[in-house]
Amino acid sequence: MPCCDTGAYPRTSRLGTRHFVHSRGGHCGTEGESVEHLAAKAEIVRVCHELGWTAVPEYQGDNWRADVYSTRGRHRLAFEIQWSNQTLEETRLRHAAYGDVKCCWLFRKLPIQKTSARGGPIDLTLIKNARDVLKALHSVPSEQERVPMFVLSRTDSAFAVTVDSRRVSLRDFVKARLEGRIRFCDTRHYISREVQLIVFREKCPRHWDYDVFYTRHVLQS
Repeated sequence: MPCCDTGAYPRTSRLGTRHFVHSRGGHCGTEGESVEHLAAKAEIVRVCHELGWTAVPEYQGDNWRADVYSTRGRHRLAFEIQWSNQTLEETRLRHAAYGDVKCCWLFRKLPIQKTSARGGPIDLTLIKNARDVLKALHSVPSEQERVPMFVLSRTDSAFAVTVDSRRVSLRDFVKARLEGRIRFCDTRHYISREVQLIVFREKCPRHWDYDVFYTRHVLQS
C-alpha cells in the first residue's frame, strides 16, 4: 500500500469502484474509508491524469497525508475528502500543516467549531435551524475562515460540489481547480448592474397603514 508497508489485494465495491484493500492484520488508519470516499478519490485521480497532472492517492508529506496529491511542474495541489464529521478546529490544524501546498477540502457536511471567536464554548444542542448555524459560523475567527471548504454531495452514482450556491459535477470542479478557474479568496469584487426600488404597504394591527421602501442592487461578479 502507498500509505504503509502492508500488503494488499484488489477488490471491487458494490458500486463498481476498483480499489486495493489492506491485507488481514495490516492496519495503518486508512483502511476504514467508506465506499463514497474511495469513489470520490478515484474520480479526482482520474481527472488529474486526464489533464496531464501526476496524482497520487494517500500521499504522505511532512506532517500531512493527502487523500489526493497532484503535481505538475512547480504546481502542487492537494484534495481532502471528509465524508465523516470533523470539527473546524481539527480542520484548521490539519490545513495549516500543508504549509505551501495548496489544499482544498470537500465536506459532506461543513464543520462547525466547538468554541466561539472569544474562546468560549458553543452549545451545539442549541443549533436547531439554518439561522443558528449561520450564527455559529459567523463566530469563526478570521484565520479559520480562510480554509477553502466546499460541500460535496452524491446523488445516485454522481458527485457534485457546491460553489457559490451553484452545484457542479466533481469532475468539472477538479478541472476548474487545476486550471485556476476556481480560487479561494477573502474578498470578492462586484459591479452594480441595476438598482431596484422596492415599495410595499404594511398593515399595522393597531394603527394606520404605512409604506415601506428600500433599494436592491443587482450585482455581477
